[in-house]
Amino acid sequence: QSDSKERFHDFLYQGSDHRIFHDLGVLAIPTVEEINKANEISTDLETYSKELLTKLIMGEKSLDDWDSYIQDLKDLGLDDLIAVQQARVDRAMK
Repeated sequence: QSDSKERFHDFLYQGSDHRIFHDLGVLAIPTVEEINKANEISTDLETYSKELLTKLIMGEKSLDDWDSYIQDLKDLGLDDLIAVQQARVDRAMK
């Protein structure tokens, strides 16, 4: 089984200028449900993060409120996204 994982890893990265999958090759192929959930959460997280970064740079927000920003990310599903990725790692490590 280890040999097939190595061949699959080599196939994914051969001649590729970018990484399609995690660099370490430790994530299992996601299920359709995982893809949908990750996409849904990632969109909200990305929008919030970009807006927050802009406001921090412009001085409209302060780093003094960092814990609040982290809570906002968690409210948007950060922990759920981490759980999806962890499930993929767990499956790959079996």
